[in-house]
Formats: sequence, C-alpha cells, structure tokens
Amino acid sequence: MMLNWKEWVKRYWLAEVSAIIVAVIFAKITFFVWQNRVLSAFLTTWVENGVFYGIIAYNDLKQRVQVRGFNFSYGTFGLLVILQRANSYKMLPKDKEK
Repeated sequence: MMLNWKEWVKRYWLAEVSAIIVAVIFAKITFFVWQNRVLSAFLTTWVENGVFYGIIAYNDLKQRVQVRGFNFSYGTFGLLVILQRANSYKMLPKDKEK
C-alpha cells in the first residue's frame, strides 16, 4: 500500500501544487475584476483543471518520448519538434530510423 502512495506522490505532486496555487491566484484576480463569486468559482475551476491536466499530459508526453529514444528539450519549441518528429518518424528509436 505504501508503494502506491509513493507512486501517486511522484506522479501528481507537481500538478496538484501548481493547480492549487494557480487556482487561488486566479480566484482572487477574477473576483477582484468581476465581483461575482459564481463566475469566479466557475472560471477558476476550469483554469485549475486545465493546469492540472496540462501538467499531467506534458509529463506523460515527455516520459513517452524519452522512452522512445528522443531527447526532450523543455519549452514550446521543444514540444513542437518532438511532435513533428513523431509524425515523420512514427516514433522509432534513433538506431532504427535509418
């Protein structure tokens, strides 16, 4: 049981902490701008989910690409290069591309 807990923390801690921080900041900003609690809660929920699942998807993509033999550089440009390579090479390892 302890192993499952450690795996969960390793996989989700960054996404959870980032989503909570973004949610609190975004809620304060949206409430300050519109003075409407319902709108603030609705928008904050969507932003928090986007941050959480965006980080999870990014980490999963990074892990899959590294397993397949590509070097992963951080940032949007690196992600675009990886996606372009995935389309053109069908995610083959480097030694089997030739």
